[in-house]
Amino acid sequence: MWRIRWTGWSALALTLILVVPATAAPVADDESPLAQVPAGSPIVVQIHGFERTKERLITLIKNAVPDLAKLAEDKIEEGIKEGLEGRELKGLAKDGPIFIVFTEMPKKGEDVPKMAVLVKVTKYADFRDGILTDDERKGIKADPAGYEEAVIKNETAYFVDGKGYAIVTPHKDVAAQFTKKQPGLDKKLDKVLAKKLLDSDLGVYVDTVAVRKEYGEQIKEFRKEIQKMFEDGGGIGIGGANKGNLEMVKLVMDPAFQAFEDSNAFLFTIEFRPEGLAVHAQATVAPESKTNVLLKAAKPTAMTEMAGLPGGRITYTASHLAPEYLKKFGPFVYGITNDPDSKEAKALLDAVNQIAKSNPKVSLKAANVPPGGIESWTYEDPVVASTSQLRLFESLKGGETYSNVVLKDKPEIKASAKKHRGYDLHYINLTWDLEATVAKSLPPMPGGVAFPPEFQTKMVGGMKKLMGEGSKVWFGTDGKNGFVSITADDWESAQKLLDNYLDKKGTLGEEKAYAEARKHLPAEATLISLIDVPAYAAIMTEYAQNLLGGFLPIPADLLTPAVKGKTSFLGFSVTLQPERGSVDFWLPASAVSELYKMYGDAAKKAIGGGS
Repeated sequence: MWRIRWTGWSALALTLILVVPATAAPVADDESPLAQVPAGSPIVVQIHGFERTKERLITLIKNAVPDLAKLAEDKIEEGIKEGLEGRELKGLAKDGPIFIVFTEMPKKGEDVPKMAVLVKVTKYADFRDGILTDDERKGIKADPAGYEEAVIKNETAYFVDGKGYAIVTPHKDVAAQFTKKQPGLDKKLDKVLAKKLLDSDLGVYVDTVAVRKEYGEQIKEFRKEIQKMFEDGGGIGIGGANKGNLEMVKLVMDPAFQAFEDSNAFLFTIEFRPEGLAVHAQATVAPESKTNVLLKAAKPTAMTEMAGLPGGRITYTASHLAPEYLKKFGPFVYGITNDPDSKEAKALLDAVNQIAKSNPKVSLKAANVPPGGIESWTYEDPVVASTSQLRLFESLKGGETYSNVVLKDKPEIKASAKKHRGYDLHYINLTWDLEATVAKSLPPMPGGVAFPPEFQTKMVGGMKKLMGEGSKVWFGTDGKNGFVSITADDWESAQKLLDNYLDKKGTLGEEKAYAEARKHLPAEATLISLIDVPAYAAIMTEYAQNLLGGFLPIPADLLTPAVKGKTSFLGFSVTLQPERGSVDFWLPASAVSELYKMYGDAAKKAIGGGS
């Protein structure tokens, strides 16, 4: 029964969401719309009105895949018509927000959670009468407490006329709550979060303190189960369940759970921009928390140096990694796992600490697949950083992992191998053990059955195309503040890449796709990462075709691009600052458009052919 009731109320809420028109800006009243939401509400969903959101979504689809825009619009209109079931929506404020408010944290086994739908209206009675049928209107009963009740499809609904909003809820006590003066969420919610929530097309706010209060014990049990899974070898991935990998997992997992323990609010938003899809997630933490000690060390920057990287690469990264982060997460940053009790591990940590003491600032990286490219760091003491980097490589041995790939042998190292344009460059030659990497990274199939040998062989072959059989790296400093690391097949290629970088020839900043992606990510960030979607997709679909072609009935041309896609960057950023951290994701419409040109016809043919 509770499933039916919950589904019914979900449908009502969604119907209201999908039909309320809105403009591009929040309500222009002096009072924030969030003033209508009770301050203690643990979960709040905000929708910026259907007409606005629908138009923005359709525009995005037209820009991304014009062929599908009409189909999408027709399906939306069809869904609205079915959802209304002959009812009407009247008295709606043109620019009014919609809130789905959970006044209490949903509880396990609860029939229908304590919730309400708030809709901005011009006339409450018009709205109420519009969504009720003739028979339902005749049965309206007014309660002295200040709310009304009506029966909708054999379920009682309560209506409240409040401050220009119509409130609808399946709970009498929730209705009574909205008839009384109460503190609003606008007085409690962080101003940055509030603005982001109201500006988004769709936003979800969660009071994480309330989540911990209600589900604290279950969260603790979940953490124990996750830890046990990793200790037993499940989910470890490359390297198996050894001490080094367990330490690597703890290095990431422990701070993540700590951050949740320290958090007080979480926000998730989606924006349908004409140029693409923007997704944002943000959390705030208590000022005196352990997590905030780390966050205080962060300093977001504009990352303007990123534009000076060589153009024509598949992936780009820029970051401002504070020394405190490098000390704490060094092994994770370098993708190195070894026995934490070994002398090599101690040498590694000592090298990482020395690099951190060199006070790293901006890190830049431009890379291809297979790995090849240039990385640049700015240090206050680049000589110590270069020497420490050499010591880090010297600590590696066969069987350990570097960049999450198992090493076949101890690296070949030549100190001061090359001198070029004032740079003293060391050389290292790494050889991958791809068979060991694949064997340790594949979890057992159901029933403990291992993957077929032919599948592992294909995977090794595919990884050779993605990773190469090894990596040759020249790295060092000019003794001033520059540190570079170049990965290439030979010194001539490495030298050319370094020259182009130093002379700023053919830079990323000259590419239109870079400017387009950058303007949709935060102006200042701690980390920014870009991926050329069409180029990356071509490589990965070839890998998938070769790997799965002999095991799954994949049409021969399904994963073969019909055309070479034009550069379009997917963007990802992390922004850390005192008391908050956020993640942004950007998917440009142009990237989807290029993928459609590359694979759309083959996909339609496969679907039409029943594959």
